[in-house]
Amino acid sequence: MHKPPFRIRLVTPIIHAAERRAIARVLDSGHLVAGAQAASFEQALAQLSGRRFAVALSSGTAALLAGMRAMNIGPGSTVVVPAFAFPAAAMVADFLGATVRFCDVDAHTWNMTPQTLRPLLAAEDVDLVVPVDLFGHPAPAGALASLCQKWGARLLVDAACSLGATRDQRPAGSFGDGAIFSFHPRKVVTAFEGGAFVTDCETLAATVRTFRNLGQSPEGFVTVGLNLRPSEIGFACALAQLPHLVERLRVRCQWAREYRRALQSLPLTFQADEPGVVANGQSLVVCVPESFGASGRDALITHLATDGVEACIAGWSASRVPPLRTRWRVDEPHLPNALALHQRGLALPLHENLSRVDVQTVIHSVREGCQKIELQR
Repeated sequence: MHKPPFRIRLVTPIIHAAERRAIARVLDSGHLVAGAQAASFEQALAQLSGRRFAVALSSGTAALLAGMRAMNIGPGSTVVVPAFAFPAAAMVADFLGATVRFCDVDAHTWNMTPQTLRPLLAAEDVDLVVPVDLFGHPAPAGALASLCQKWGARLLVDAACSLGATRDQRPAGSFGDGAIFSFHPRKVVTAFEGGAFVTDCETLAATVRTFRNLGQSPEGFVTVGLNLRPSEIGFACALAQLPHLVERLRVRCQWAREYRRALQSLPLTFQADEPGVVANGQSLVVCVPESFGASGRDALITHLATDGVEACIAGWSASRVPPLRTRWRVDEPHLPNALALHQRGLALPLHENLSRVDVQTVIHSVREGCQKIELQR
């Protein structure tokens, strides 16, 4: 069957004239990898995230890999990650030879919390905890850091989606031993592909910087590493976008509030707001009711598509990712919130290129789709 074209996309990367000029300057310079643009972005990101050091890398996953490697994660290590999230952190820990454990997320905030983490810390020795700032909503990393310190675990925050968000007046990425960001095209700032590791520890930063460069330091090859160097073209684009970040987030959050107001009468659940948390509008996710189930969620996505609106599933539960499910003890009955989000969550369009007409079109289509599904039950 021919699929209708999407008139309203889930996300559209914004590349303005300033970014194009910055890219052209890099092309003219002849220096295309790990140069002045990446270095300038690192300085800006360190300030934005409240950290002493930032190291740019080729992707957010590369930042996770380099960060975990710098924290000596490998065979014999145990790493705890949320059961509901993009599975990058779990896969990196697995790749490094660590044992991976999954904790459920909170039913309301959809993030890892001290309450969901504590049983795993009590059950076995944990070396590293990697909370994820789901959909741009910062996890309670301060409280998680305190809990990790009590149990002797380190904390690496996956802030891939939360650039510009704050919790308790502290910027995303400012908690824990380190944090990572992603600058994938779906993020609020893009380097096409790209990521970064931020920390206050000079040794960690230096280790990540050396690892990303095939183990080379100014003195020569000093360790085994990989080529995870950042693209000058990508980070020239990202650097040109940073001055507009506040306005971009303002628009995203405005549309998110409009969605919430207009859809609050429907049987949909939104990620809960928390006191002291300012999310960045990275993604707008709703969870359909249990009575709809996965089939109802999928039917709503299909209905939106017929109206030219792109939507997709919200994410993945580890229990439904085959390579993770088969390798690790993914006990689905003990991860009910992760499973519910996997089966019933969907993401709606949310970005700065949306017009008010676009938002109203999405709202109308969601209302109509929910009504049809309820009539068919």
